Amino acid sequence: MSIEEVRELIRQGESEIVEFKEEIVSTEELSVLMAAFANRHGGTIVIGVNDRGEILGYSWKEGEEARVAQMAGHNKPPVSYKLTTFEINGKFVAVITVMKSDFAIHQDIRGRFPIRVGSTIQYAGIPEILSLIQERYRVTLERPAHMPVITEERKFDYKGVELYLSILPTVTSMETRQKLLEELRNKLPDLPHHEWTDEVKSVIGKLLEALALELRNEATRERSLDMLSMVASRADTKARMKMKEMFLVKVESMYKDLHGKQKHDALEIMQELHGYDPEFMGNLIWEGFEDDDEKEFKELLDAINFYHMNKSQLTQLWRELWALRSKSEQSKDVSRIKRIDMLIDKIRYYVV
Repeated sequence: MSIEEVRELIRQGESEIVEFKEEIVSTEELSVLMAAFANRHGGTIVIGVNDRGEILGYSWKEGEEARVAQMAGHNKPPVSYKLTTFEINGKFVAVITVMKSDFAIHQDIRGRFPIRVGSTIQYAGIPEILSLIQERYRVTLERPAHMPVITEERKFDYKGVELYLSILPTVTSMETRQKLLEELRNKLPDLPHHEWTDEVKSVIGKLLEALALELRNEATRERSLDMLSMVASRADTKARMKMKEMFLVKVESMYKDLHGKQKHDALEIMQELHGYDPEFMGNLIWEGFEDDDEKEFKELLDAINFYHMNKSQLTQLWRELWALRSKSEQSKDVSRIKRIDMLIDKIRYYVV
């Protein structure tokens, strides 16, 4: 920026992209302003000028430049800026030029998302945050020439997903994290593994690392399990082995304490990562069978993919069930008979 451009900014006055400060009262306040500019259109902070555009002059105090750099670095992610000093009419002014961030949304030191609106600072809520994401997402839609377009319905805007993943770790509001995960889920590729390009595989790897953290959080667990279930059902052998290493023990340890959709998705994940191993499937069925909660047992049966079990295994299970039913009739265990009949009905199609 030239001295003529600085003079013109001062002449035009404060706006959405220009802020005057007589001095630096608070480095934290300055860092918030920098984040607000970066989150919108970028902007310029002129220090040593009052609100009326009168040049008062300003000189940096000892250690002040270092504190500004430190506070700018406390934004998540750090804000890019340039600091210069100009002499106008025998007085010095400091100019901080803040660049617009095309591929990030910044949080201030208190975990808020400041945005510049007119000549004021406001804090973005969920709708504004999603709007900022969509604005940046459109910027990233340019697809490299070497990346094949599969079909309009099924192509994967991997850069958009990367943007969501880069923002997610910086968000402290659980409500916002849930919304971001929901939006992220809607952008995942509905592609079989043989159509995964190198870019897709790279983003899926980053997604798995993010979900490993989100899985620990009760507030985001349901959406995390939902995405893991989807990825596991489409992953190739290499990706599934990585998922097994990262998630199998975690999911199995929490399985018994889950309910409803979370338990259904966890079961889907375990089946995929075990490769529908006959021993695992059999143990799963019999452990569930001993559960006295009829609703839980029904949900288990609905989630088990019986078509992945081989016919000899199902036939053996069929025989064991009828023998167990006969014993249960003798003991008049009505509850057990009911569960046996539910399981028999489920596998009848695959045996008869």
